[in-house]
Amino acid sequence: MHGNVSEWCLDIWHNSYAGAPDDGSAWLTKGDDYAYYKGENRVIRGSTWITDDPGKLRPAFRRALRPTAHDNPVGFRVVRVRREADTAGPR
Repeated sequence: MHGNVSEWCLDIWHNSYAGAPDDGSAWLTKGDDYAYYKGENRVIRGSTWITDDPGKLRPAFRRALRPTAHDNPVGFRVVRVRREADTAGPR
């Protein structure tokens, strides 16, 4: 998946991880950039094939982007969460 597109995340942008949820859930409280974009910037992870900095081609690389922004190298990953009944195996 590295280098294809940057991926949108549900988390709202914060400048650091201080105060982040520790249970794996999305961080949905208003972010540090509230004065600029009303705290609505979302986290973008990874980078794309058009980057000139190989250090950005890793999942830990993150940046902020407004949800209304249009940027060709930004995509998303579809995730299906299985319900408990779905994990019981074949019926």
